[in-house]
Amino acid sequence: MRISTVAIVVTAILSVSIMAVTYYGQQVGNYIINIDDSSLLGLSLSETGEFAREDIASTLLATGIDDITNITYGDIPDDLHQLSGGSHNLVKNNIGRYFAYTFYLRSESSETVQYATMISSLEAYLDIHSAIRIMIEIDDEEPIIYAQAREDGSPEVHAVSNSTRVTRAYTTIPFTDVDNLVLVNQVRTIEPGQVVKYTITIWLEGADEQCTNGIKGGAIRLGMEFGVIKQD
Repeated sequence: MRISTVAIVVTAILSVSIMAVTYYGQQVGNYIINIDDSSLLGLSLSETGEFAREDIASTLLATGIDDITNITYGDIPDDLHQLSGGSHNLVKNNIGRYFAYTFYLRSESSETVQYATMISSLEAYLDIHSAIRIMIEIDDEEPIIYAQAREDGSPEVHAVSNSTRVTRAYTTIPFTDVDNLVLVNQVRTIEPGQVVKYTITIWLEGADEQCTNGIKGGAIRLGMEFGVIKQD
């Protein structure tokens, strides 16, 4: 079994600096989804989900955010994934709350295939990945939230608490291998012609103990790759 070396690549650039207590000035660069050769991969991309000839693209570009503050999971709307494709970043008074982007993936294969999804930290400064959350929503499935594990290796778990402003409890799945910069690694099956809807949401979790002045000036660049798994 091998994973095709031709893959869809998603990149996001986030740079963070402290402006005041619990406020972070953050530059979030354009979020790029790129597919080099859909015929080789057996996959194609669309921002609208229509997959008309003019809608299929080799590159999808989501607008970034110049400044963002830390929030918590309860600040994110429940219906983000119900929106149509494209950028859904929330910015209030010129300050961003979260980065969100919806797109669609379709199988062009005539057979049922497995594909791998990997989100990697291509560049990171000042341990900024210790305070971010990456939520992946796929079709009608329950959202999955990824975060760096605690020092003892256990997952980050947030209960409702007035002191931490957590209004919606949630549990995370630890990043796969932070030392080797692999944050998320999934394997899924896709049927011929099947369309899969994705929404990726990224935020700084204010209830995380690592979300402190220590990440001032931090930055992270994330890469997301989809690759068809070839059976030898």
